[in-house]
Order: sequence, then structure tokens, then C-alpha cells
Amino acid sequence: AEPDYLAHIQASAKKKETRMSKFEKLKAALPLHRTDKGDVSRRMKLFAQFDATSNRRLTLSEVVTGCKDVLHLGDYTAHIEIVARHAFAQARRCCTQASVQADTTVSFLEFRLLLCYIYDYFELMYMFSLINTSTTTGEEGGGGDDNEEELSLIHI
Repeated sequence: AEPDYLAHIQASAKKKETRMSKFEKLKAALPLHRTDKGDVSRRMKLFAQFDATSNRRLTLSEVVTGCKDVLHLGDYTAHIEIVARHAFAQARRCCTQASVQADTTVSFLEFRLLLCYIYDYFELMYMFSLINTSTTTGEEGGGGDDNEEELSLIHI
């Protein structure tokens, strides 16, 4: 019984290592620093790639598409549409101008905040996946083998 236990511990450590390397890749992919010139430049290019209509405003649809096609966040979770929707809503809620609040888009100035919220949601999902020790497959939030490649194991 002890070799099985050791194999289980080693497999669990490997899963955590894989999740951590995916999380580190995600962290590097998102230009979050407000004043870093490299991040500002990367954010400008990323915004332009997301802005399919070239109107300098992003719709929720453009954000979801950009998260999937440009940032490839679908590689990290099957729940990217939920993450993008919540991050989009939070970024919009932080807007202070009444005329802009009536709009259903995000500007470049709000884009960094949107990326920060996306990162925060992934960070929370990552932390929950580390503390989730369930080995039951098929359960929501379960850490079973069918979910081993996914960074997130929970719904937001």
C-alpha cells in the first residue's frame, strides 16, 4: 500500500507543478504594470489586436474573442467566457464618468484594469485548485484526472 501512496503523492506534486508553470506563463502573458514602458507598449498592441472594429472601444464579444484567439486563455480554462464577462463587468463598474457608464464598451484606459481582473480571477482559481484535494471525478470543483490539464477547477 505504501508504494501506491508514494505514487499518489508524486502524481499530485507533478499536477501542482504543471499548474504552477501554466500560471507563471499566464502571468508573463498579461501586461499588467501601470508604468512599465514595455507593458504599456504591449498593452497598446494587445488592445489593437482585441479591437476588431478599430473604434478604440472593446465590446464584451471582442474581449472574449481576444482572450481566446490572442491570449489563448482557453488553454488554461474552459470557463474563459465566464472569466472575461466578470472581468469586463468589474472594469466597467470602476469607471467614474456617468456618460461612459451608459456605454457597453471598455476603453484603452480601462483595458489594464480588465486585464488585472482577468489575472485576479485566474489567481483565485489557481489557489482553489491547489487546496482542492478531492480525487473524485465528475464533480464540480473535483480534482479528478479528467480535469488535470485545466488550470481552473471551479466555476466563477
